[in-house]
Amino acid sequence: MKKIEGYLDLCSILNLPEGKQSYEYELAIVEKLSQNPEVEILKFEPGLNMLFSFWYGEEKYFFSYDSLTDPVAELIVGCIADDLEVGHIEYDMAKIGNIKGTLSKDYIVKDFKYLSGRDILVGNVDYALDEDLIDAYGYEEAKLREISRYNALEGIWHGLEYRYENRLDVVEGLMNGFIDMFIVDVLTGQRDRHFDNWNIVEYPDGRVELMPLFDNGRSFTVHPLMCRMGLSVNDLNENAPIKLLEKNLEDFVKQSSREFISRLVDSLWVLLPENVEKIFERIESKIGFPLSDKDKQDYRVKIGIQLEFLMSRLNVTSVKMPKRIKL
Repeated sequence: MKKIEGYLDLCSILNLPEGKQSYEYELAIVEKLSQNPEVEILKFEPGLNMLFSFWYGEEKYFFSYDSLTDPVAELIVGCIADDLEVGHIEYDMAKIGNIKGTLSKDYIVKDFKYLSGRDILVGNVDYALDEDLIDAYGYEEAKLREISRYNALEGIWHGLEYRYENRLDVVEGLMNGFIDMFIVDVLTGQRDRHFDNWNIVEYPDGRVELMPLFDNGRSFTVHPLMCRMGLSVNDLNENAPIKLLEKNLEDFVKQSSREFISRLVDSLWVLLPENVEKIFERIESKIGFPLSDKDKQDYRVKIGIQLEFLMSRLNVTSVKMPKRIKL
């Protein structure tokens, strides 16, 4: 696949017209894509997002553009996950004209069963839903809003116990993975870990695993004090209607085992300036082109603020690179 300044050029791959992002240009792109039998449009809201799949050779790919995300952030989170040995979907940067997004291969494997968060969390829902909620949104939307209240470590645990009754080893193994996911989200200020942004995989041989992390682009987008996380520690209720990072940290420290708290604290090194520079180098090697000075400076500042905030809230006075990491 041809690259331009580090971005895979989908105009050349899919025979699309070049252009600058505008309402008219996006409509023209989607119209052209819809005529290609190898392409499936999955989501499109002009100016906001675009998601489609296409076949290239023997492989199926997904292109995703979201006005609230940055492709560079997706690659940074991938490097952080690698540093912590947390599995994630591999992404590359791609563009259509000057519409910049991410590209990934299809991760779905035939004969494996994939369960979204809503499939797991639905076991928490009392179907005697509030009548006012149903009147306001309709039954299906009211049910989704109720499910979203349980997109938390607490609700996930209960949902897993419901689905994998009498399989404590499966529940504990999955929850260990969810703790890793939560830690990555805390470190990166992930705002979009809603119940459709994590999956569980059930294998034909009976194994059950948390799917590698995906859709991590809404990270480092706001100051940590303003970060409303997609995943929380406790279920939501009338007294806690949002999931601010600061509150999540407080709840995690109060309610988690010493092992999990230490795991979070011991992960802070990935945000150190010297590791951030190594992350930039790894990304540049991956995309085959230097990141812009502006992008690098922006993320130095954002990640530095994130580290300072987390150290303050966790009462950590110093963080050092692990000895196993070579600078």
